[in-house]
Amino acid sequence: NAKGEVCVCGNGIVEAGELCDGVNVGGETCASVGEISGDLTCSADCQSYDTSQCILAGRKIYVDKDKLLTGACNNNWDGTLVQPKCDIYPRDWFMNGLEPGDSVYLVGNESTSYNMMVLYENSSGTKENPVTIRPHGDYVIKVTNNDAGLASINLDENTSYVKIYGPIKRHGSGTGYKSFNGVGNELHDCEINISIGGSGIRLVGVQDFVAENCLIYGRGYDLRAENVGVSIRGGAKNILMKNIEVYGINDGTSGPADSDADGFLVGYGLALNITFDNCSAHHNGEDGFDITANATIINSKAYNNIGAGIKAWRRGSDANPDNFTEYTLNIINSLVYNNGYYAPGPGDGNPGIKSTNGAGLNIINSVIFNNYDQGINVNYNNTWNYNWPNETFYRADQPICDISKCSLSDVPRLYPDLGTFRFLPIFVKNSIIANTVDGPGIRVRNSLLGEERNIFYNNKGPSIYQATQTGETAFTIPINSSSMNSSDPLFVYPTAWENPASITPGMYYTSFKTYNFTAEVVDFHLRLGSPAIDNGTYISGFHCSQSDDQGSGASETGCVHWYGSAPDIGAYEYNPATSGCMSQSELNTEIQNFVNGQTGIIPVANKVIEYLGC
Repeated sequence: NAKGEVCVCGNGIVEAGELCDGVNVGGETCASVGEISGDLTCSADCQSYDTSQCILAGRKIYVDKDKLLTGACNNNWDGTLVQPKCDIYPRDWFMNGLEPGDSVYLVGNESTSYNMMVLYENSSGTKENPVTIRPHGDYVIKVTNNDAGLASINLDENTSYVKIYGPIKRHGSGTGYKSFNGVGNELHDCEINISIGGSGIRLVGVQDFVAENCLIYGRGYDLRAENVGVSIRGGAKNILMKNIEVYGINDGTSGPADSDADGFLVGYGLALNITFDNCSAHHNGEDGFDITANATIINSKAYNNIGAGIKAWRRGSDANPDNFTEYTLNIINSLVYNNGYYAPGPGDGNPGIKSTNGAGLNIINSVIFNNYDQGINVNYNNTWNYNWPNETFYRADQPICDISKCSLSDVPRLYPDLGTFRFLPIFVKNSIIANTVDGPGIRVRNSLLGEERNIFYNNKGPSIYQATQTGETAFTIPINSSSMNSSDPLFVYPTAWENPASITPGMYYTSFKTYNFTAEVVDFHLRLGSPAIDNGTYISGFHCSQSDDQGSGASETGCVHWYGSAPDIGAYEYNPATSGCMSQSELNTEIQNFVNGQTGIIPVANKVIEYLGC
């Protein structure tokens, strides 16, 4: 400076030749330098402002394919409202030229359809300043694609922080939406029809992804493992699927044993922290949820799927290189009903919920109802099976130690590739397992099962059944003393209990012709007088610390609310204040129906109890 002192960049003092220094920006802000808000800092050389922590104003780019705004468009224009661009594919300004903070608005009417969205890494946003794509005005974005080998919305490798908002409808061939190794991408308010091949949403190696309010349906074709509603693979982490419905996925195979047409599939790589919140999978060609991951299914439904409602896996193979990672699936406040098909062998068909290859399960406050083979099947065929009480390993595909059993210390010597592989426990709490068509409530094989405060009712076989190795004697396991056997949970509907007539081996069970109770009419809320009310166990970290009506639980957030002296059993908490009561005239009608022989003594007695309780 004029005094001959050496100016130092990085000392926090704005000196001669410096625009700013560190956090000292001379009173300027993100807004004063043309951005929106955030924290303005200085560049490393003190010669410019660093706006990376600002919310950038970005560009607003309008695309008007059908020239509705001004009667003209040109891809060389800036994309303003008066000079919009024409299309997004194949256009380099869109695929490679977007910058953090940019917003792209697609203009159209009922007949306007855009052909594909393809973005490469150069068009990524940042965490603070994502790229956004959304409709202009009340336009419902339509995207078509007739190339089954490409995704209609394709975020290429490492494309990140791109948020797409709807409403958006995609019809056509191939996968609907694909993100490959991206971070922080989002998809909102979408409808995806799968007509030929692919998946509705396909995520490979992505992190911190959100999909919300989407409907995926249709019929895929001949792509097997790709052919699912939502496919999450390749080591995906921190994925939230919220309010996603998947139905009608089918891959054209001859039956469930050959089908991979799942509603939701997670696998083929180390997958962690996958959450399905208020999602539903129904009427699919195989499983509703097929999960190889540490994952949570909460407030969700799996029903009328030809395979299992929910499957939890640990796998290890060249095609699925998870190396039997220790995965546990949490199923909370969820409904699993009307799933499965009949098969001659008890391990061949599909139940409501199935754990295979040692995957752990935590089933809490759920309803497992009217599934075919079993309510819950813990099946370890064709892999290592750990018999917890005797500390012995089993392997179904070949003998071990001449007597098919080895002590724990023998396993590393005989099979060094096994490593520290072990089986994870199964816990079932506060749940209702009822009305199996052709099997026990829970079927376990050489596993560690912990169950308490459950209701078993009207299952075709025992409440809990222990299957064993060939040549050994299977046996029934007594239920926990806190659980109830043969107690009608008193659902709102169905009110009568029966199983469908026997059907022939191989017949699909998921058909309205063989169901007594279709998805449209079931109601698993509890009626007054249900033995499930106030008979559950309090679970720390899950339930609110106190009840809503007898404590301060109503003010708590991030927990499951409950009423009365204890949480209820099942997926719906009975709230006396909102459950409603029948009128005197409605009760008189119920009594008259009994007198006329139109209903039985038990249903009318329940109605009287309910009326008196109100």
